[in-house]
Amino acid sequence: MQTHDTPSHPPTGIGGVHRGGQHTMDVSADLTELARTPVTVVCAGIKSILDIPRTLEYLETQGVPTVSYGSDEFPAFFTRYGM
Repeated sequence: MQTHDTPSHPPTGIGGVHRGGQHTMDVSADLTELARTPVTVVCAGIKSILDIPRTLEYLETQGVPTVSYGSDEFPAFFTRYGM
């Protein structure tokens, strides 16, 4: 078994699908990059001004795993509660 060091990046919050993004296709570029790049991101959540459920759906569709620690909900950046 071969192991690799995965780089990490600690932003405060990640981008996401903008509200109304299902019509405008306005998706933050960092979501696409998360799907392409082997990196671990530890952050405060998805920015609260974005569409959190659609962002999580987008990440799942792109094969990006998400984990919420210490909460039953995925947190929104700026607030403990997201969806």
